[in-house]
Amino acid sequence: MRESISKNVVQKACPCVLRKGPSGYELLVFEHPLAGRQIPKGTIESGEDPSLAALRELEEESGIKAAGILSRIAKMEILRTTSLYPHKEVPRLESWHLYHLEVPQEVTTREHWVHAAEGSADEQGLPFAYFWFPIESSFESFEHYWHEVLLAVQKYCAGLSLSQSPTDAS
Repeated sequence: MRESISKNVVQKACPCVLRKGPSGYELLVFEHPLAGRQIPKGTIESGEDPSLAALRELEEESGIKAAGILSRIAKMEILRTTSLYPHKEVPRLESWHLYHLEVPQEVTTREHWVHAAEGSADEQGLPFAYFWFPIESSFESFEHYWHEVLLAVQKYCAGLSLSQSPTDAS
């Protein structure tokens, strides 16, 4: 029997923060206490520009106020179910907008921190533990639907010169 898929495509903004690490580019990720390893992302509000949603989501989920958008990394369609709320396990199609964001230098020098999430009633106050993930590493520690996103970021990083700072990548 085929599962039904939600007919409404949910629009998601995914802010990507990069830095140069000892062995290549690193992506800012976090451990969600209920859903595992993730990149910040969230629903784009009605009428909201996806790039502005990426800036808002980064601040709500990490406490980081980005200086701006450096470039669009990708737009992709992802079919997933939510694992947080069993009563909502209908597969749904999401359109993800990935952006490379510029952040203050002090963000890229911090190794790890915890931020209490804001903005979403489902995640309000949850502790998100942030750290840097080497983008060339195995994606096994992420849920399968993140793999396509991480591959897009990996491809984007391959197009950047390691001699240029990720914050100079426009």
